[in-house]
Amino acid sequence: MPDQDHSKSRFLCVAIAQLDCNLDPDLKKRLAMNLHKVTSYTELIASLRHPDLILFPEVFIQGPDGAHSREMAEPIPSGPITQALLQTREGTKSLARSRHAVRERRGQQSV
Repeated sequence: MPDQDHSKSRFLCVAIAQLDCNLDPDLKKRLAMNLHKVTSYTELIASLRHPDLILFPEVFIQGPDGAHSREMAEPIPSGPITQALLQTREGTKSLARSRHAVRERRGQQSV
């Protein structure tokens, strides 16, 4: 639309993470290691790029083999993996709020 006002438009910043997942036969170890990797990379990406959304491969936590899908299934949002991901999200939101507050005190514009 040529006559649309773009003065308040905002772009969506998306980060895409492509990582190797752990395929340990011990499912608890596999989940723990892959969840740790997601958490670590989420914190790293959030600290460097400040994205609105971070995308990981769809089966990254459990691994692409799909052999243990039923064993690894959990209720959403009360399952342990979902809760861990929500905590990671809250941590990165807190980091973003802190950065915003520091910039405001310095008189800088938030990114």
